[in-house]
Amino acid sequence: MEKSLVLLGGNKLHEGFKLKKSELDVNKLIVIDWNEYPDFGGDEHFQYDIKDYNQILNLNIDWNNVLFVYTSADIAVVSQVKLHQKMGLLTPNEKALDNVLTKGNSSKQWDKAGILNKYSQVLESYEEFTKYDGKKYIFKPNCSSGSRNITILEKDKLIPENVAIAFLHASKVSYDNKVIVEEFCEGIEFTVDMLGDNYGNVGVYGISKKYHTPYNQTNRIATKLHYCPLDISESELERIARFGQECYKALGLTNSFGHLEVICCEDGRIVPVEIGARSSGYIATHLLDIINNDSYLLKYADIIRGGTVKNGINFHEKNSSMYYFYDIFPGTSRCNTTIMEFLPSEIVSYSNDRSQLASKKHFPSVQADHERYGFEILGGDRDILTIENVNKAEKEFNQKFIEGVKL
Repeated sequence: MEKSLVLLGGNKLHEGFKLKKSELDVNKLIVIDWNEYPDFGGDEHFQYDIKDYNQILNLNIDWNNVLFVYTSADIAVVSQVKLHQKMGLLTPNEKALDNVLTKGNSSKQWDKAGILNKYSQVLESYEEFTKYDGKKYIFKPNCSSGSRNITILEKDKLIPENVAIAFLHASKVSYDNKVIVEEFCEGIEFTVDMLGDNYGNVGVYGISKKYHTPYNQTNRIATKLHYCPLDISESELERIARFGQECYKALGLTNSFGHLEVICCEDGRIVPVEIGARSSGYIATHLLDIINNDSYLLKYADIIRGGTVKNGINFHEKNSSMYYFYDIFPGTSRCNTTIMEFLPSEIVSYSNDRSQLASKKHFPSVQADHERYGFEILGGDRDILTIENVNKAEKEFNQKFIEGVKL
């Protein structure tokens, strides 16, 4: 019988699933996407809204032979859960989903658990903001996906007129029209990728250190996610992992992915930023597998059928991986090249998107995650795939690729 995997969303970052079909023992990738021609259409494409699970359930799909339903989009997590329930698979409960899907609800539960570690407030109007206390604040959509319409207000810019603009900017893309405002915590940002089973175990499958483009001063666009980096000690990785487990459990999550963003502040605090009950494209298909002995996706398929995960850190410290997004100096390109030309030969690119790296093209600074100019999925020994080697190669790439660059 032909086995399939259903992808909610035709994001180009789902192309990694093509390379995993044999490992997952599936014959067909079925993509549900409202676009007539999605960026990734899989082996079969149905043009439907990924939020409309009732319509999706009535599609001509043999649900008895679907390994699982996967999505990288927060807005499709409810559909994924409803479809899994119809398939008789284990899922997180409705209350946990409600805690995850809006930033305000997550913060409320983390505050109850004593792990929020910062000021946070949900605003229905900009007049509700009263924290004119000489600190830095970040205004974000309460319910949205991607790093969109975020405003960081510096201390000297914290006046009512700017707060009103920041509120309106964020509320435009928030599905509930609400805005969450939080203390802007200075420090190093990390992601924590987890799987929780039905028995209270939470396995940590990867921790990445995040880097952001310096070419956008109003939004924090991630350009590198460095998994198991050499410059983070074993004790610090364990501290972050334990905090990730606490955040996952505080929301009541079970039988689910958990993709958490945190900040390790300069004063020693770990502060949760946001969490998704999902993973994301190449993170799930490649980046976590490079630093783990087991398949992340096969383990997920196991736990939603009653399997267990090893509690705590599951990854080993021999290998490192990196989600590298091309961080291009704003300007006009003069030749065709990639960062691989400048990286040590031992570093492998498992997949990439270099389609925009053409000569004689203008590259403005990116304003949101979806505007990034391509990527490499990198893997290698932990002592070779270092941030120093990547930064050096990136500098040399930009000097060759963009006219007149002297970094």
